[in-house]
Amino acid sequence: VDKDKFIVPASAKEVKKTESQKVAATGQKDNGTKSSGTIAVYYCPNNNTAEISLPAGSAFSSGGIVFRTTAAVTVPASNFTGGGVCKKDLSQSVAVSSDLAGDKYNLSSRAYASVDHSAVTGAGSDMTGGTSKLVKAVGQSDIDTAKQQLLEKTRGVAIAELNKQFTDVSAVPLSDGVSVSAQAVASTPNVGEEAEEATVTLTVTYSMSGVAQSDLKQLIEADVNQKIDSDKQQIQDKDAGLSKASIKLSEKKANGDIPFEIQVQVSAGPKLDSDAVKKEIIGKRKG
Repeated sequence: VDKDKFIVPASAKEVKKTESQKVAATGQKDNGTKSSGTIAVYYCPNNNTAEISLPAGSAFSSGGIVFRTTAAVTVPASNFTGGGVCKKDLSQSVAVSSDLAGDKYNLSSRAYASVDHSAVTGAGSDMTGGTSKLVKAVGQSDIDTAKQQLLEKTRGVAIAELNKQFTDVSAVPLSDGVSVSAQAVASTPNVGEEAEEATVTLTVTYSMSGVAQSDLKQLIEADVNQKIDSDKQQIQDKDAGLSKASIKLSEKKANGDIPFEIQVQVSAGPKLDSDAVKKEIIGKRKG
């Protein structure tokens, strides 16, 4: 304890809470079929590379709609004109299917661009076979809503437990400074899966700092003793007013220091020598 600089050591405590709750599913999932077709892939490199190999699952996009190859494909490099224009005279056809199900993926033949390679393009056939069947599914917003509700639910309980941990060891909790140090969210079923409702589980750790009452009492007494005549007066409150203290925290500093203001009301009264008083009143009546 540094009485001159008003510095006291702090201790930290934490509590881990795990809570679950059910939430109605508000998302949608298309359980229809995917659209499929073929894409003739062209490779126009800006170097002398002879060919390019694309793994299965390579993505091609047109207007934001994505199709993926269902097999690996090796595409030879096309030739260029004397003016540096790709002739697109060599290609390799590969089967593709839409990223998701739905009839919106049924497209007429059109040009596609590779999502991963700027030198790769494609000419798609008619894409057919996509159907839509919308069902209710767990949405990310459902999980986020449940998470926020669980945070609000666990926070109050955690603060009460942390406060008790400090008061049990005669320390003053800095309740306004409670922080969330770790959290994990799990959903059953997962986001995107068909369901009417989901069970969301939140595991979160709350932490709080506190200061020993005896340390704060030293600071308060040192300050009060400068404002009274310590030869004739003394502090009357056994806890130096800490039982009704008002504490306000400031933002935690980068070095870990926690600035805070504490306001207490302290009573000072006559300084009496109890042993001397006893001797004076021995044998005397109350009056």
